[in-house]
Amino acid sequence: MLLWWLAALPVDGGEALGTAVVSIQGPRSGGWVVVGLLCVGLLGVAIEGTPGCPISRLTKKIRRVEQGEQSVDFTTDRDDEIGDLYDAVGDLVDNRCASEDALQESERYRRQLYDITSNTDLDADEKIDRLLALGRERLGVESTVITDIDQESGRYEIQRANGSDFVTAGTVTDLSETFCRKTVTADDSLGVYNAREEGYENDPAYDQWGISCYLGTKLLIDDELAGTLCFIDSEPREMTFSHTEKVFVDLIGRWISHVFERHDRVTELERYEDLVASAPVATFLTSVDGTILDVNQAFANQFGADSTAEMYEHEASELWVDPADREKLLEKVQRETTVQQELSRMQTLDGEERWIEVTMSLTQGDASERLVGICHDVTEREQREQRLQELNEEYETVLDNTQDAIFLVDVEADDEFRIARINNAEEDVLGLSASEATGREIGELFDEDIASSVRSRYRECLEEQGPVDYEETYDLPDETATFQTKLSPVVRDGEIEQIVGVTRDLTQRKERERQLRERERELQRTKEMLQQSQRLARVGAWELDVRGSEPSLFQTDEVYRIYDLPTDADMAYEEAFEIVHPDDRQYVRDHVERAVDLGESYDIEFQVVTATGDTRWLRAIADPVTEDGDVVAVRASIQDVTDQKQREFALESLQESTQDLLTTETIEDAASLVVDAAASILDVDAVGIYQYDDTENVLTPAALSSDFEACYNEDVRAIGPGTESFLWHSYVTGTLSAIDNTAPIPEDGALVSSVSSGIVVPIGGHGVFVAVDESDRLDESTRRLIETLVATTEAAFDRIESEASLREREAEIEAQNERLRRQIRINETIRSVSQSLIGATSQSELEEDVCERLAAGDDIAFAWIGEFDSAGQSLRAREWAGSEQGYLDSASLDSSGETLEPAVETAVTGEPTAVGTVAQNVQQEAWRRTALASNFQSVLAVPITLDEYGYGVLAVYAPETDMFGTLEETVFAELGESIANAISSVTTKQALHSDTLVSLTLRVEDTGDQFTGIAAAADCTVHYEGLATRSAEETRLFVRTTGADASTVADGLDGRHAISHYRHVSESDDGDVFELALRGESIVSKMVRHGGRPQSIEATADGSDIVVDVPVSTDVRSFVEMVGQEQSVELVSKREVTRSLQSQERLVDAIIEHLTERQQEVLRTAFFAGFFNWPRDTTGEEIAEMLGVSQPTVNRHLRRGQQRVMCQLFERRTAAEPE
Repeated sequence: MLLWWLAALPVDGGEALGTAVVSIQGPRSGGWVVVGLLCVGLLGVAIEGTPGCPISRLTKKIRRVEQGEQSVDFTTDRDDEIGDLYDAVGDLVDNRCASEDALQESERYRRQLYDITSNTDLDADEKIDRLLALGRERLGVESTVITDIDQESGRYEIQRANGSDFVTAGTVTDLSETFCRKTVTADDSLGVYNAREEGYENDPAYDQWGISCYLGTKLLIDDELAGTLCFIDSEPREMTFSHTEKVFVDLIGRWISHVFERHDRVTELERYEDLVASAPVATFLTSVDGTILDVNQAFANQFGADSTAEMYEHEASELWVDPADREKLLEKVQRETTVQQELSRMQTLDGEERWIEVTMSLTQGDASERLVGICHDVTEREQREQRLQELNEEYETVLDNTQDAIFLVDVEADDEFRIARINNAEEDVLGLSASEATGREIGELFDEDIASSVRSRYRECLEEQGPVDYEETYDLPDETATFQTKLSPVVRDGEIEQIVGVTRDLTQRKERERQLRERERELQRTKEMLQQSQRLARVGAWELDVRGSEPSLFQTDEVYRIYDLPTDADMAYEEAFEIVHPDDRQYVRDHVERAVDLGESYDIEFQVVTATGDTRWLRAIADPVTEDGDVVAVRASIQDVTDQKQREFALESLQESTQDLLTTETIEDAASLVVDAAASILDVDAVGIYQYDDTENVLTPAALSSDFEACYNEDVRAIGPGTESFLWHSYVTGTLSAIDNTAPIPEDGALVSSVSSGIVVPIGGHGVFVAVDESDRLDESTRRLIETLVATTEAAFDRIESEASLREREAEIEAQNERLRRQIRINETIRSVSQSLIGATSQSELEEDVCERLAAGDDIAFAWIGEFDSAGQSLRAREWAGSEQGYLDSASLDSSGETLEPAVETAVTGEPTAVGTVAQNVQQEAWRRTALASNFQSVLAVPITLDEYGYGVLAVYAPETDMFGTLEETVFAELGESIANAISSVTTKQALHSDTLVSLTLRVEDTGDQFTGIAAAADCTVHYEGLATRSAEETRLFVRTTGADASTVADGLDGRHAISHYRHVSESDDGDVFELALRGESIVSKMVRHGGRPQSIEATADGSDIVVDVPVSTDVRSFVEMVGQEQSVELVSKREVTRSLQSQERLVDAIIEHLTERQQEVLRTAFFAGFFNWPRDTTGEEIAEMLGVSQPTVNRHLRRGQQRVMCQLFERRTAAEPE
């Protein structure tokens, strides 16, 4: 019906109504949609769209409402559908206005709630009171309560009540009697606007407490129920609580929950802070990096601070003795979060070290991690434990290291005694370890007899209730042992629970006592033996005791014997000084007094006058004896050293007498000096020295004392192997020979029969020393003195011979140095000559320069270069220099003579000839006389040859003998080769610039020839194409083969040892071209090196035909011989030819002089390898492989070489020449 109305509505009217609906609905929401629908539904009743129609008037009223007009009347007197529409629109407009008023009111309360909660001037209680009052005002109720609820017990208590006296604070009831029981289980706020009408008339909250209106929400602290916030009234509300009202109450409840939660936390924190601050345990809070954030007073006291504030001025790391310990602890707490009772070595603020137990946890602060924990000072405990540990260690050390066996025995019932503890020494006694012995009964450790004895001792200790000491001896398997044991009871609570015992092994002490008795007897024997030894050694002893008022002197018997006094004589302290020689008396007294007064030891020698008037020398060694730092006595030993002093005096006299031996230069002088000294010092009749003559193998007199000859039966003579003399026997055997009056005297010339004693001592290899005496005065002291004298003499003779040898050696070294200097001068001359060879342009210039440079020095007087004449008979000079003095004109240089001049001999033999001394055989050889007339003392001649190709002879003459040794001969021979090489180079260069040459045709039929060998192996013909490179190690050249294919030729090349490697370069109608690398030199390189230019070489299996051009000056015979050194060569023809080489060579030289040697080598190899042929026979890569370099290197050399050749060809043209 409404749709029909809409369809029947005129267009103008529909548009107007639609506009009104949109206008009404635009700024509105919710119910205004209904208005639109109603209006649309009533479109059908519109009769006309005139301005005076009811719909138009309704539309205008709606627009007025839209424009904000408040008092728009929608009443009408119509009771039809139009009237109903007017009433509906009026109601909607009223509801819309009411809704807007409610929204504005809600916003106003929300702003008030915010103003209250954000007011910093109000405390929490004031804010809560104002919020509760605001809630009552908003909800229109009379009371507000805040409750405390315990859900488990159901206890319900009103903590705070605001508003009327309807309810009061402190009221306690059961939760089941309140509406809050539903609130605490609901997900949202609970609202009851009229309890009776909503069915709560029997609910205790309404029935008992009279609550008709209720709106409550939960209060949560830490997400746990704490209570409720309730708005109540004894009177019901007219309408239900709206959603906005519930939200408002929930906001108040959340804020109050937050306040309560924060209050609880602050209260807890304050309580904790009070607890921590007053706690006796040191607590701390620090950052991870060590900043101290909070500590209590106990912590400050523990670390020596007056207040906690003082601690904040320091870092935590300062409290550790070693900050690294804190870092280790920090790593552990970061790894484990919490550490418990970590013992740390820390220190107070004033540096006192303390032991602290730290318990610490890692917590998360507002912005970073923090460390919280407690510290407990355990220094005293640690010190006590350390002291207890030290005492325990000391106790254990004493037990384990004492030599006495210590044991602890438990006393048990039934007369049983068990081991409780033993030390190491007791382990050794029992032969058991502590673990093996502990717990065992005495009967388990000993046999029945010993165990019974031990138990009786233990029972005795129990009965006595005190120490028991006893000594027992046991017969053990290995020995008889004696032990001393002390037992003491251990009493606890009046009962003896244990017995401690100490057993000492007296076996060794008993043995020592026995040994001591034996020692005393031994000492008595030693004393007696010592007295005998003192008499033998002439050593005595005395002691001066200075403890009394007067010094007391004790002396042994030997002292009295030394003084020639009876042993029972009594000598006082002062009397002892009377026996000292007057010259030494004060000297001795001073030493004795210093020993007494200052405690100084002394070791002195002095003289005494004995009771019989003899003067003796004594040596005294004394040491003070001290007690408590004071000298109480002086003990000394004295020895009679008279014989020793006499020997010393004799030695001193001997040393003074033989002092001149250091300056003597001949053995004869030294021998005379020694004999004179011996005759004056030794108390013998005669002395002498016989020197060994190695040429005659006899001993001859070198020096004899004046009385020596009187001791012989005949004249003094030489003594040799044919005699039986003591002298010869001593020399040959190298041993001392003594003569006494009992020895037989040989008949053939020993000493006369009147000699009673004598001694012969060998002087090394120099001879012998002999001393004889008619009386028996050669005692042992004299013999030792003679041996000393002989040793001195031998050393002097050795020195004289050594110095003579040294002088000879120095002369020899000087001669060697002179030869060395001469060799250096010759080497420098030859080096100068060798350098001059490089720049020579002609053979004559070269040879002239060589001779002049050799003769310019002082060592060589004359030098010349010669060769055989055309007949080959006589040597003629080509160049010479120096002081010739007509030698070449006078000397015979003919090769047919019996004796040949050195240069001629070298020319004939081809070997160097050296003459060290020209003056030898001067009568037999005429040339020597001629040389001596020219003052030539030595001669050297060397051949000038290269590869057996001779260029003549070089001869040099020196004014001194032995000028040319082996070294000089070798050096000059090398110089000859260098001259030959230089001459070859000069002639080669001359040949290159000469138009007239000698063309030689040679025939080689030896299959050893390389070309003939290749032709025979491949059955082909080999043609020489060109030479690439040559050296002493390798020759690279190109050949062309015909008559055989390339593979056959390659097979033939594979078998040739002389070919190190080869390469097939190209193939054409003219044959195959191969590059060959030949080991060493080839026939081609030899000819080229000696000035030859090979024009053609053609080889078959029968032999090789060679055409080579050589300079006109070339010795053809020598050249052919050089070529034929290794194979048979026949000279087929020789003719002079003229080749227009001059201009061509000059052009070539002009072109290639700008190329490097490497560029020439690359271009030459590429040319012969067919690289420039078209098409190319070889590639750049193959050329690089031939040369052993990289392809870019070959390309660079080819490009630069070609560029330089082109520049020489084209840049020389003038602008007038045609292009």
